[in-house]
Amino acid sequence: MKINSIFDLTDSEQSSFPSVGKIKNKGFEKLKNPILRHELERCAKSPYHSEKHLKIEDLGYKTLHQIDFLAKSRWIEYFKSGGKVYIQSRANKLPLSSRIFFDNSILKFFGKGIAMPKKVKAIKRGWVKGGKGGKAEGFDYRIQSNNKLSKHNRNNLIVESERFINQIFEEQSKNGIENVDKLVVPLDPSNSDFELLEHWNAFYKVYGCRFFEFEEKWFAKYVGKSKTENEEKELDSNSIEKMKNAMDLLRRKSKNTDYSNFDF
Repeated sequence: MKINSIFDLTDSEQSSFPSVGKIKNKGFEKLKNPILRHELERCAKSPYHSEKHLKIEDLGYKTLHQIDFLAKSRWIEYFKSGGKVYIQSRANKLPLSSRIFFDNSILKFFGKGIAMPKKVKAIKRGWVKGGKGGKAEGFDYRIQSNNKLSKHNRNNLIVESERFINQIFEEQSKNGIENVDKLVVPLDPSNSDFELLEHWNAFYKVYGCRFFEFEEKWFAKYVGKSKTENEEKELDSNSIEKMKNAMDLLRRKSKNTDYSNFDF
């Protein structure tokens, strides 16, 4: 089976992602969001308390289907921060969407009328060799003179990066979603090209050496380059020392030279 995204992993019966805890609750198989589905299938049934819990409708949504399409990175942050999802006990006559509720802390991450965190402002300049945000490391997709990636390179970066990010996500999530690195989140297509590069390059710097496709480039940039710089510094230091010795020798010779016999 070809895996193109993190969500393909959850559709495969052979996949163990996510593999923490046994399934307690059925009926969530059709959810597209693997994070939310994982938590709902394993969450506890609990009494609902309005003073410390919020239902789906309290967030401004009507159905489970609607929150299924909310940002996956937000769900990761909510659950990593200690937030939980519950199914209301002793309320079997209510629709399933009305029985699901969350901790009040979910308002930090979701809710209609709740301001979304401000995105990092894009760097308003063209690509400069060696400059920040110039290219997608490993892929070598470069920002063009119009301050954007080409449409082809942008799409490729979003699609191809998922394969690498998903691999690390699958490995880390085996020990619990709360242990997943913040960098290990699929690129957000709504972000600007500079934001996509910033996200990917941060991930690449930490995990690029894990993939044979990038191994040679990664070591050349983060290992080989530092070695070359050290060699250059050592060479410069030796050259300066030799020049100093040569000048000292010339001074000593000039002091010992008798100029009285020279005609000027």
